[in-house]
Amino acid sequence: MGITVLVVGSGGREHVICWRILRDRPDAKIYCAPGNGGIGTIATRVPIDATAIEDLVQWAKTQRP
Repeated sequence: MGITVLVVGSGGREHVICWRILRDRPDAKIYCAPGNGGIGTIATRVPIDATAIEDLVQWAKTQRP
């Protein structure tokens, strides 16, 4: 079974984190908030600002199985 990960941020580090997770776990479902154009090619972007902690928590709770 694959893992689901929310990466928070929009820079190069976050892109590498997403890339590395997918390299090691190709079955992973990766979300990134807010992400950027490059991250959007390997992860699903979530339109929530990285500083909106409560919004991120609420969104993450909706993704639980």
